[in-house]
Amino acid sequence: MLDLLIKGGRVADWKNHIDRVLNLGVKDGKIAYLGTDVPAAARIIKADGLIVIPGVIDSHMHASSWLGGSSAFRMMAKAGVTTAMEMAGPLETVFDGMKREGAGLTIAVLQQLKPGLNISGTDPSDDELNRAIQESLESGAYGVKLLGGHYPMTPDAMKRLIRICCDSYTFLAIHAGSTEHGSNLEGVREVIAAAEGRPFHLAHINA
Repeated sequence: MLDLLIKGGRVADWKNHIDRVLNLGVKDGKIAYLGTDVPAAARIIKADGLIVIPGVIDSHMHASSWLGGSSAFRMMAKAGVTTAMEMAGPLETVFDGMKREGAGLTIAVLQQLKPGLNISGTDPSDDELNRAIQESLESGAYGVKLLGGHYPMTPDAMKRLIRICCDSYTFLAIHAGSTEHGSNLEGVREVIAAAEGRPFHLAHINA
């Protein structure tokens, strides 16, 4: 007998080319049945008119004490999100919120590189950037983020940060903006040029 049968929902799993009304059964926490029959189950959820999908991945959310708040975890769970990227930190406040209000989600956190928090100013040296990156990763960060639209670096420091992260295989996200260009289209052009073809995650398309 199945533990759970989700009956009559539109199962949408585009990776496996499935998009039709089916019954989905769960046993021991895993999908054990997918078809049109109605096998016995301890619990049945009628999903007529609803869509049954794999957990949603939210690639940009905030759940720190200064952005979003820890209630974000339960809000995401209610929306079907199972995996998310917290895009600013600080790590400590996100981890604290997960302990207090976590909802069983898989969360990766980027640590912000911020003057006064983990770098001294807007034009940190390579050694300082390397230290901040290493400390962030050792503290549990998935990668780092430059909040250029809020706490910018100089164009040269931003360029060096991109190079350092690329060379060390560190995930880097950037909210476009520097001490010379704001969080606007010019800032977007600037950071793309600074990358010189190196990969990074452009966190916003500014207008």
